[in-house]
Amino acid sequence: MSAAPRLALGTVHFGLAYGLGKGPSPLPRETVREILSAAWAGGIDMLDTAAAYGDAERAIGESCPSAARFAVVSKLAPMARADFGAAEVRAATERARESVRLLGVPALDALLVHHAPDLLAPGGAALSRALEALRAEGVTRRIGVSVYDAATLNAVLGAGPIQLVQLPLNVLDQRFLADGTLAALARRGIEVHVRSVFLQGALLADPRELAGRAAALRRPVERFQAAAAGAGLTPAAAALAFVARCRDLARVIVGVDSAAQLRADAAQFAAAREAPPALDFGAHALADPAPADPRSWS
Repeated sequence: MSAAPRLALGTVHFGLAYGLGKGPSPLPRETVREILSAAWAGGIDMLDTAAAYGDAERAIGESCPSAARFAVVSKLAPMARADFGAAEVRAATERARESVRLLGVPALDALLVHHAPDLLAPGGAALSRALEALRAEGVTRRIGVSVYDAATLNAVLGAGPIQLVQLPLNVLDQRFLADGTLAALARRGIEVHVRSVFLQGALLADPRELAGRAAALRRPVERFQAAAAGAGLTPAAAALAFVARCRDLARVIVGVDSAAQLRADAAQFAAAREAPPALDFGAHALADPAPADPRSWS
């Protein structure tokens, strides 16, 4: 049996307003410094970022504690068009080198293709070769991909060597757990990182405030929050407890707005790993996970 997962710090908030109830701007630099200091002091040693996260990479490079040695996972900017060619691949390659410079690290721990279908486009083979060249050059230690669905994942796994996969997993969207994807990736030796643990804040929100297409989540969120309260847990603690006991995961990515929130999440995550709550998480999985895809909310 594989080891229990560990936390990684998501940094989209460092460069973009993000999630439900998002504010008008990214986090102030001072808040970023406080969060990074709290993460390193608390034993969190990995950051997840991306070229597409606004100014997040620069914020990390300028705000990281001098003693911290975070492993950093970043992502290529998505290609601007489906028929990209050599010029676009060269630009993406140079942007990956720029990520290393902005972050102030010797190399990336992993470089992910942010928009997985880029690997399946006509220029995908050239992109895959360029990624391998970056790894050989020492820009990144590993190559990976960020996905939303199993069909895309299965297609890109045949498009080139993949060492890391990032995918969504939360108590409402359990597709990759239920269909055996997590176990299959583990058998292949591919590391898995999960995001959207709080469903961009939907699992923590007042269900009455879920509007637009996200309104379809009101009843599922109400039921989940009621079950969490019945077990003596906050929604955040229950959401973290669901992923904390998954054995085919390496990292659980959480984004926060403050150092205090990070410390609380880390404490709740550690507690869930030691003593799982009496919750039937399977009862909350949506039969149709489409409403739990944040891409459909806009």
